[in-house]
Amino acid sequence: MYETLIFLHIPKTAGTTFAAILGRNFPRSRVARVYPGIGLGEREFKALPEARRAGLACVMGHFDFGLHRFVPGRSVYATFLRDPVRQAVSRYRHIRASRWHPLHYMIRDGASIEDFVSRAPDNYQTRALCGVEIEAGRPHPVLGEEHLAAARRNLQERFVLVGITERFDESVLLAGHRCGLPDVRYMRRNVRARSGGPGLSTRALRAIEAQTALDRALYAWAQGELDARVAQAGEGFQRELERFRQANARYARFAGPLHRLLAGAAHNARLARSMARKLGRRPAQT
Repeated sequence: MYETLIFLHIPKTAGTTFAAILGRNFPRSRVARVYPGIGLGEREFKALPEARRAGLACVMGHFDFGLHRFVPGRSVYATFLRDPVRQAVSRYRHIRASRWHPLHYMIRDGASIEDFVSRAPDNYQTRALCGVEIEAGRPHPVLGEEHLAAARRNLQERFVLVGITERFDESVLLAGHRCGLPDVRYMRRNVRARSGGPGLSTRALRAIEAQTALDRALYAWAQGELDARVAQAGEGFQRELERFRQANARYARFAGPLHRLLAGAAHNARLARSMARKLGRRPAQT
């Protein structure tokens, strides 16, 4: 059994929803949120006392594969992959709408999605998982087949869960089994209008596909792995899945409004603490 679960949250893959599930299943004092701007930065996390890092049950956030080297004890990863075209479109729209986002400068001049994907590093999901290290100030290398192979190897050897955004219910139910999570009910978080191929021009679609060839191969492979996990779970899995969907619909209907209120308050509190750290002040206690 693992001592620490590391959730590698690739942006725009339903990771905010899964992070909320994890937040309910682990004691708050034993969770570290590594989200630059609203939580710990990666350097801040690595600088935490070893005893603090050793006592964590869950680490979640936006970081690339490799953070386990700074987590004492036995750790395993979990992540979600999304259809690369839909992920790219959703990420572009999110960055365009978020003036605070560190990559907003790339599209604040009204750059199209074709311009954005050509400027941004290619194969975003593979890049997060392959373990390639980038020195500060150095350009991102173009990825190749060896990076795809490294990403697959990391997923096979270090990840207890590789979920699929488009198959979220199956994925979280397996997460409950494989990660020992007693409650995986959820409400969707941080969701914008549906993203994806429909509505894209042929030129935009080709531009995205040209920059996500490895991601598309990795996504197809992960789909096959999820199929295998579901098959291994046996015939009873489909009945359990239907029961879970019914229970989750009740949960979202009755608990949803309260959780949205609490989540908004918690987000604002984390943002205030982050800003206070940057300004060198202590946040007001409430």
